[in-house]
Amino acid sequence: MTGNLKEEWWEFHKANPHVYNLFCDYANKAIASGRKHYSARTIIELIRWHNDIETTESDFKINDHVVPYYARLFMHYHPEHKGFFELRQLRN
Repeated sequence: MTGNLKEEWWEFHKANPHVYNLFCDYANKAIASGRKHYSARTIIELIRWHNDIETTESDFKINDHVVPYYARLFMHYHPEHKGFFELRQLRN
């Protein structure tokens, strides 16, 4: 690890765009179900499940440090859902 979590997340995000697509799919399903708030961590766990069980990508790993960045990215591109994920101060 380089010590800069945001840079590490950005490199991961560029190399794995399907993760954000899945994140958006699951977030939109939660929104469509009537939820006003949801857990970004739970969505990342669902993506882990998807990749571990439903695909053949057995050595695909998602680090926990990506969670807050995907939550922020989703709400950046979907400002109508601002506040859907609870945000805390980022650590570097």
